[in-house]
Amino acid sequence: FMACARQMPPPGGPPDQTAPRVVSTMPVDDSVHVGVDTSIRIRFSEVMNRRSVERALFISPQPITDPKFRWRGSELEIRLPDGLQTDRTYVVTVGRESSDEWRNRLYASYSFGFATGDKLNRGELSGRVLPSNIETGQMFVWAFDLGVITTPDPGYDRPAYVTQPDETGHFLLPRLGPGRYRVFAFVDVGGDRTYTAGRDPLAIPPADVVIANEADRVRLGDLKLAVRDTSGPQIVDVRTPDEHHVLMRFDEP
Repeated sequence: FMACARQMPPPGGPPDQTAPRVVSTMPVDDSVHVGVDTSIRIRFSEVMNRRSVERALFISPQPITDPKFRWRGSELEIRLPDGLQTDRTYVVTVGRESSDEWRNRLYASYSFGFATGDKLNRGELSGRVLPSNIETGQMFVWAFDLGVITTPDPGYDRPAYVTQPDETGHFLLPRLGPGRYRVFAFVDVGGDRTYTAGRDPLAIPPADVVIANEADRVRLGDLKLAVRDTSGPQIVDVRTPDEHHVLMRFDEP
C-alpha cells in the first residue's frame, strides 16, 4: 500500500491457445478380435475439461447401459458395464465440443474403430452442413440404421451413429456396415443433446442413404438447416360473397 508493486509477468506464462488432440487410443484404430471385456482408453495431448469430453463422447452402436468414466491425468478410460457385443464393429467418436482446461476445443471430431470379430465394416458417409445465422448451439449429425428402427423420430429415438461437423461444416461417419440409413443434422439450441421440433434447426437429405457393400463411400449433397414449422394452420375468417363462393382466410400460406 505504501509503495509501488513489483512489476513482473503474471505467473504461469501466456494462456494456452493450442487446440487439444487425441494422441493414442486403445484399442488402436482398425483393431480386430478385440475382447468383449476390453475397456476403451483415449489419451489426449493435454489435461482436458472432463465434463466437456464426457458430454461429447459417442459410442456406436450405443451401449444399453451408460458407460463409466475414469480419468488418469490426460487419459480417459471408458468401461461398458454390459461389455462389448460379439462380432460387431464399434466406432468411438470424440466430439469437437471436447475442450482442454483453457476451453480450447478440438478442431474436428475424432473417430476410431475396432471390431470384436475378425473384420471391420468400412463403409463411409460424408457431407457438409451449410453455415447458418440461426441460433448457436452444438451441431450434431445422426444416422439411424433402418434395419433396426424402420421409422426413426429424432425427437424420441436414439441413433446408431453420431458425429459432429468440423468448423467448416464437414462431417464423416466411418465404419458403416451394409444397410440403409436415415440422416438428420441439427443444432441443439437447448443444450439437451436431443432434437426438439419447432426449436432446433434441422437438415434432412432428400433420400435415405444405402451402403451396398462394406467398402462403399457415399457423399451427401450440402445440407441446409431450417426450423421446421410444427404448428397447424388456423382458419381466421370465412365469408360468402355470393351464392356461388365461399372464401376462407388462413393465418399462414
